[in-house]
Amino acid sequence: QAIRNECIDPSKLCSEINNHRQTFTIPANTNIPPGTTNIMINRLQDSGASIQINDATPPKGTISLGRLDVQNNKVTRNGVFTAQYRITGITPKLELQNLKKETVVRLNGPMGSEPVSFILAAGNDGSGETFKLTVLPSTGTKSGTPTAIVGLTFVFLMLHKLLA
Repeated sequence: QAIRNECIDPSKLCSEINNHRQTFTIPANTNIPPGTTNIMINRLQDSGASIQINDATPPKGTISLGRLDVQNNKVTRNGVFTAQYRITGITPKLELQNLKKETVVRLNGPMGSEPVSFILAAGNDGSGETFKLTVLPSTGTKSGTPTAIVGLTFVFLMLHKLLA
């Protein structure tokens, strides 16, 4: 629950979702509808970003994620793109491959001397696949795994989930 609500108690270790990022591939030989000049990568708040077909110009107000080479309405080579947000849809509708979802969870507050465990779930309501993360006090580990320092600190974790 602390992840979805603001952490305001300075005496507790709290967490909140800080950012999302999704990386995906539009594979070679994917059919692109005739006349398509941009692929829109939508997000909840607005239209998000676009991928330009060949030399098209991105629509006003969108961020460009890059270019996709298309000939005879087919993608000529794999295109790998990263959206710095949670994708809510794609126009025109295309099947994405190698979808990699990342969520940054920020932990802040006094660590104390006891381990702290978090159970993270795939669904916003706590449903789906779960992942238990235990942060140990006064320990440091290799890059990519949790690091904690006793006292008031910020700990950034990158949680990866690969979907086929």
